[in-house]
Amino acid sequence: MSRPIRLLSLNINGINHPVKQTKLLQYLRKESADIVYLQETHLSSTEAAKLIKLWKGGGCYAPSLNKKNGVVILFSSKLSATIISSDHDVSGRWSCCHITLNNFPLLLFTVYAPTKDNPLFFPGAHCNT
Repeated sequence: MSRPIRLLSLNINGINHPVKQTKLLQYLRKESADIVYLQETHLSSTEAAKLIKLWKGGGCYAPSLNKKNGVVILFSSKLSATIISSDHDVSGRWSCCHITLNNFPLLLFTVYAPTKDNPLFFPGAHCNT
């Protein structure tokens, strides 16, 4: 890749509707996004996996519980990326994805932190990859 990697982070406040998913993916492609961090997806495990498939690249996720929370990391098929391992919490607040990019190891991490102060949240947000 001869240009810098383009990163985007978006709080999308739910993306269960197919029209919203299509519009989001069109926007990400228009912006030439290479790595995308999505927070507050509200997607189940099945729906998050479908979104990654529609993206036609790679990704990892923490599914939503009861249509709350949920995060997804997407990376473009234009990148020479391979997933080594991934991890996430059970409440859909964070996900991490250990990848190699052009044989260089990277750890991608996204978090949807609580809006109320919780001193125990960040010490518990750690990746076991």
